[in-house]
Amino acid sequence: MLQAEKAAKFAVLYGIWARYYVAGEVAMQREAAAEFAVEAEQSGERGSLCLALRTLGTTYVTMGEFAAGQQHLERARGLYDPENQSQFRFQYGQDIGATVLLSGLGAVASRIR
Repeated sequence: MLQAEKAAKFAVLYGIWARYYVAGEVAMQREAAAEFAVEAEQSGERGSLCLALRTLGTTYVTMGEFAAGQQHLERARGLYDPENQSQFRFQYGQDIGATVLLSGLGAVASRIR
């Protein structure tokens, strides 16, 4: 698959996830995030996987599963590269690094365990 096709596919997967997130349709949100994560993992693209893991982590937090959310967000944080992923600010309307780095879920999850 060409680079432009991959970028378009990930934008669509993110849009589907965002639609369910905004609508509060948590079951569909989890499905969309899981599909995004599988596709991103298979692509081997670090930036897309970082974004997909952020959506998966955010989904688990939304569901009240803070420990699972923390795992995905920490993995996303490990993949975050501000120099090579800054274009996501414009493509997705947010800096995924800010979301991952400022999530603060580590403290919340450790108190819940």
